[in-house]
Amino acid sequence: MAEIMTKAEIHDFGIEVVVGYLQGEGYEIVGGNADLSMNPQIVAKKEGQLQFIVVRTDCYPAKGILDASSKALCIKHALGADAVCYFASVGIANASGADDAEMSLPVKGAGFHISFSGLERFS
Repeated sequence: MAEIMTKAEIHDFGIEVVVGYLQGEGYEIVGGNADLSMNPQIVAKKEGQLQFIVVRTDCYPAKGILDASSKALCIKHALGADAVCYFASVGIANASGADDAEMSLPVKGAGFHISFSGLERFS
């Protein structure tokens, strides 16, 4: 029987996707925190600018969304650190799924289609 990923595992998967993207774009990863209750998840630098990146991941057909309170807290934190804030919305779909219901199941060890359009600046 297939084992379903936990919310924490889905979140971690999304962070891995974003870290891979950032590294490919020349960002230096300074730190991070996978805890969903803490923001940002990733602290990075590019061209000397400190950047806070909030990551949210959800399963097909949804993508991660950023709530207003998390956004406001990140902006407040960034102001004190001279950083800019970005949001990374990630969606994952089970690549083995034959229909919408199966594609929405985040099965451990499965292949996934990933929906990620890059970073969205919000400060």
